[in-house]
Amino acid sequence: MNIIPFPSRAEWPTLLARPVQSTQQIEAAVAPILAQVRTGGDTALVELAKKFDKIDLASSQLLVSADELDGAEAQLSDELKAAIRQAYQNIRLFHERQKQPVEKIETMPGVMCWRKSVGIEKVGLYIPGGLLPCSVRC
Repeated sequence: MNIIPFPSRAEWPTLLARPVQSTQQIEAAVAPILAQVRTGGDTALVELAKKFDKIDLASSQLLVSADELDGAEAQLSDELKAAIRQAYQNIRLFHERQKQPVEKIETMPGVMCWRKSVGIEKVGLYIPGGLLPCSVRC
């Protein structure tokens, strides 16, 4: 992390400028990684951690224990915890309002079709700390 205390207004545009890359360039770089994780699962994650983060993991280390979570939480400031709780509430409220009842439609005699909203039970994310903006569609 590079900390720049009290930059002048003239420096703001340069400091706030994001790296520019096309979506196609980003997708081309990320697609093989996603394919490797899809086919290789945890083994691929361990290999990628070694390649990109220079750390050796066992697949058993991918699961975060309750003690590790508690220890991490203890390191957060009360202000950050409050901000995370607020973000959680905002996101939950937004998505709760998206829920819709199952709507069944008989498209022709005896043929029933329906739409059902189903939440995703588990999601895993890896967000590298590099210079690429995180705008890749998975």
